[in-house]
Amino acid sequence: MKVVTIDMRRVLGDRFATIATVAVFLLSALSVIGASAAFGPSSQARVGHVGAVAGSSGAAPLTTAAVPRALPHPSVGPGSVSVAMTSTVAGYQTVPFNLSFSLTLTNATVCKSYCYPANPNSTVQNTFISVEVRDVATICQGILGLFVNCPTVANISLNSSVANGTTSYTAYIDDNALLTPQFRNVVCPNIFGYGAPCSYNGGVLPNDQYQIFVWVSVNNTVNNASAAVETTSYLVTTPLGGQWLSPSPLGAVSTGNVSVAIQYQGSYVSTVSATIYQGTSASGPVVYTQSVFAPGVGQHTVVAAAVWSVPTPGSYYGLLNVSGPSGYKLITATFTVLPAGITVYQNSSHYENATLIPGFSPAVGGTVLLVVGLIVGMVVALLLGRMMWAGAKPSASPQPWQAAKANECSVCHQSFASEAELKEHAKSAHGITQQ
Repeated sequence: MKVVTIDMRRVLGDRFATIATVAVFLLSALSVIGASAAFGPSSQARVGHVGAVAGSSGAAPLTTAAVPRALPHPSVGPGSVSVAMTSTVAGYQTVPFNLSFSLTLTNATVCKSYCYPANPNSTVQNTFISVEVRDVATICQGILGLFVNCPTVANISLNSSVANGTTSYTAYIDDNALLTPQFRNVVCPNIFGYGAPCSYNGGVLPNDQYQIFVWVSVNNTVNNASAAVETTSYLVTTPLGGQWLSPSPLGAVSTGNVSVAIQYQGSYVSTVSATIYQGTSASGPVVYTQSVFAPGVGQHTVVAAAVWSVPTPGSYYGLLNVSGPSGYKLITATFTVLPAGITVYQNSSHYENATLIPGFSPAVGGTVLLVVGLIVGMVVALLLGRMMWAGAKPSASPQPWQAAKANECSVCHQSFASEAELKEHAKSAHGITQQ
């Protein structure tokens, strides 16, 4: 019996070589067909020398690639860009301020549109600039900062300010830019339900540190190059300020115990004190001093824990000091104190919604008075109506006992049978002669 031995490694190797050859041929055909279908007759082909193939005649193969529509930069390598701050941002920076920066490009040019007249189709902007402000909140500090970026407060686009060939720019950072909702959804990052809601775009920014980024992206048709620069600052969006509420500089107060109340506002306020001097300036003796600071952001109204006991009338000078790491603000006022028992006038409006009937609210009291008025009006109207409609009252007829008797003497009331007898009686008895 003849035994035939087959080298399986060789058989498999031949088969794999055949399969690989067929696969390469198919892929090459599909690439050519796909490129022709995608770009059509107007497509351009780039020819490149990649070196001779061993065993061939030395001819270089052709390669095809899609060419971007935009005109390539005159320099042929990959482009790069860097950005640097040219203005100084203070550690506590008062808003508004100008943020200036410059660009440095290699193998690229800042382009707004129509950068290369040789190509009328190069109308697409290739340089994009934006300024982003992030809040260094608790959610992005410590170990949490390894997982989330700090929340974005504002993303300000400067694309409309890009000018052909210009590499120096300035962004104006004001309250409108920081507190107006931008195109990006401004929400705080949240990890498994952790993280308090952000109060951005609500009118008052938190007293936190902020990251300020400048982002730049440039496309030189060979590649997209991006760069960024960052600075940090505590942004002072609310200036320091305040006012005296009590005692008021608009009027006088009397001697005795006077409540002290003030109102203040500002970013990063750390201390607020109220001091009153005797006299008309801070050179007089101090008669009252008290801390009136309240933690938190925004505007505060604070009533001092201690009253001002004023034993002596005269003029007094008040000094309100609102201070923080960004500076301080002094608010002064002059007060007049009169002796107790003297009428004190103050230029202020006062309104009290007093009730018309004690124990009832103004609405209920008004309703009761309205009903009572209607009832009284109806009674008066009925009485007047009767007086007007009744007319003159006829006189009453004389009663029988009130009628005068015939032929009666008006002096002695004696009756006679005839009028002649009455006349005779009046003449003889009373000396009266009747005609």
